Amino acid sequence: MESLVKTRGGYRLGVPELPQSDLIGKAAHAWLESNGCRIRLLTRVVGVHCQDGRARRIELASETTPFAHPSRETSRTPLDTYPVSSILGSDRPTPPLSSDPVSHRLGSDSSAPPLGKGGKGGVEFDAFVAAVPPNALARLGVPAQGAERLAWRPIVSAHLIFDGPTPPFEPACVVGKPFGWVFSKNPNVGYVEVVGSAAAGLIGQSNDELLALARRSAAAVDPVFAHMPLLRGIVCRTRRATFATLAGDAHRPAAETLTPNLFLAGDWTDTGWPATIESAVRSGRAAARALLEAV
Repeated sequence: MESLVKTRGGYRLGVPELPQSDLIGKAAHAWLESNGCRIRLLTRVVGVHCQDGRARRIELASETTPFAHPSRETSRTPLDTYPVSSILGSDRPTPPLSSDPVSHRLGSDSSAPPLGKGGKGGVEFDAFVAAVPPNALARLGVPAQGAERLAWRPIVSAHLIFDGPTPPFEPACVVGKPFGWVFSKNPNVGYVEVVGSAAAGLIGQSNDELLALARRSAAAVDPVFAHMPLLRGIVCRTRRATFATLAGDAHRPAAETLTPNLFLAGDWTDTGWPATIESAVRSGRAAARALLEAV
């Protein structure tokens, strides 16, 4: 956020040419594994069990459902062709990543040492960091430390596919419109995304109404979008997208909990920042520091 106001050109956010799961997730995965970490994806945790005042074991779901990614043609260059060290700013060699995400499931690699200590229906660890939203903590049996009283705000996004290439433009903020952000996602295929934050007034409207409002915001950036044929429009509603920073941060908990080896992370924790990616990063660092001090 500091970079937005530090210089006159700070508003030029840019849009990644790679999916963020590739740009961030794969790079982080490679760096963590190169530093001795074990990562298991697509393994759902359904409970955290405590004994003698400490968290002792996590309970795993009996079944694991892989995420389905529909195959699609893309002109983007896969992340695997980029040296991960150039993204991380490090000369540290990075191991190759498996192309099969299911291979990262817990227990799928029989030659690897077990992750933690396997128990009946669960896995034991010395310390835990729960990086899930407050409502998910309750399902895990973890107190939310007051965060269950946080108010939440929705975000509504509209994905517009126009009939033909669209003029490229930098990320735009449209003042006075329900959809305040407009992004040129892929001008070659006519893909524009329009986003409305704090969208309580939008969440209950029909898809047709929302697409009409989204087109008006896009047309405020470039009038061509007012009359260009729309091939397809997709509306996404996220009802609990961000917490609302109202009268201070009284309900935002610290990383430490009443359980000495259980820690919280998430942009909703007490970072001093609003619901942003930067807040999430700060929360992760705070949880890591607290864990290292505790163990």
